Amino acid sequence: MRTISMLALLLMAPAHAADSIELNPSAVYRTGTGQVQTAPWWVAFNDPQLTAVMENVLANNPDVARIQDLFHIQQGVELQTFSPLLPMASFEAGVNTGPYTASMCTSVASNTALANFDPAVLLTNPGAFGQVFAPDPNAPELCNTGSGLLVSSWGLDVFGRQTLAWRGSSYERQAAKGDAEATRLVMTTAAAAAYYDVVLANAQLTLLAGQVTAQEALLELVTLRYEAGGASGLDVLQQQQLLATTKAALPSVTAFRERRARQLTAMLGEVGAEPDVVGALPEPTSLPQTGVPVDLLANRPDIRAVDARMSGAAANRTSAQLGLLPSLRASGQAGWAGLWIDGDFNSGPAWGAGLNLSVPLFNGGALHGRIRTVRASESLAIHTYNSTVINAVAEVESALSLDEQQGIRHQAVLEQERAAKAAFDESKDRYLAGLDSYLSVLTAERAHQSAELAVLQAKRDAVGARIQLHDALGGAWVRDETLGGVR
Repeated sequence: MRTISMLALLLMAPAHAADSIELNPSAVYRTGTGQVQTAPWWVAFNDPQLTAVMENVLANNPDVARIQDLFHIQQGVELQTFSPLLPMASFEAGVNTGPYTASMCTSVASNTALANFDPAVLLTNPGAFGQVFAPDPNAPELCNTGSGLLVSSWGLDVFGRQTLAWRGSSYERQAAKGDAEATRLVMTTAAAAAYYDVVLANAQLTLLAGQVTAQEALLELVTLRYEAGGASGLDVLQQQQLLATTKAALPSVTAFRERRARQLTAMLGEVGAEPDVVGALPEPTSLPQTGVPVDLLANRPDIRAVDARMSGAAANRTSAQLGLLPSLRASGQAGWAGLWIDGDFNSGPAWGAGLNLSVPLFNGGALHGRIRTVRASESLAIHTYNSTVINAVAEVESALSLDEQQGIRHQAVLEQERAAKAAFDESKDRYLAGLDSYLSVLTAERAHQSAELAVLQAKRDAVGARIQLHDALGGAWVRDETLGGVR
């Protein structure tokens, strides 16, 4: 009873898979229009050093190479899946030896004697016919045989089951290519982030070094005024404290730079030498052409991958269902066969042909279990596709919003820095003229130096937002056309 219940459960597979999402072709993003660019996304930054880094990442990064190897593995799997659709042929040759009495030699000898038997002998010797099949007392001990045959067979894919299995494998190969291209995109955007973090750290170190120099000069001036009685000892101590605070920031920035430089070097598949980087963060550029949401279906490699897997799952499901139908296989062989008896060699042509029909009747529920599995796999692939598409559109919208807001923030911080510099210059002049206390100079100096660092960080954040937008758009500009052929 339990076995029957289990079989019934296996047969109760869902009638159909879930529905895949469809994007409205007329839908647009909140901002950004135009056709999607086809050039490498990093070209927009107009940075030769960055371009060199990207090319080295694509050529030498181990993760990129690893995922490309997985693609080539899937190419081999696809070829294996296609092979049953073609006829199979082999040449088979062999020799055998064995006891004469338990071999085909006895049959050959009997057939030869029968062929040479004269029925007229029965008129004078009625028992002569029985002697034809009697064991030969002079027969040799061994029987030697040999053959050489060309054997062929062809599974006739009458209902298309194997064709659909091959198509499913072909879709998986396309998905593997999408995975490889998605890895290329991830690695290039990650390398660009590390690259511009190094540029930011270099700029921060240069700025901090300049601030230390300016603070030392101001400390010297305050000390001279203190010695002349024009400033208090507290003024000197406060300036010394600010100078020490600025110097204390240098090690953390240096450590950050070293960490990101090492990570960038690792992404290049190298150990040791750092790549060359540009001297300053890039200036803001115009918004890239984003296209419309439906373009993501063709331009994002992760969507292409899940779309291929969804199509492959549908093909595998149909192939599994067709496994319930009969299968037909044709076979044939042709060649020669011979045997040696007492030094005599006898050979002749040998051939045969056949057609085999296999009708599945009962296999313990294995076929129905496979159907249930592939149906669930198809539903999983569709849900994964839907989730990827929905998240992709949301990522682009979020990236567009972030890019816009970071641009606004960058401009606001620039205004803040200009105002802070003007306030610092004015407070310093008033202090030197004896019109204001050193406290106003110290406050303005701190505000100005914080604003200078904020400008660098805001510019780096704007660059990061633009990189994130390129990543969200995915795109044909990271496709690897070399993945099309078999290696």
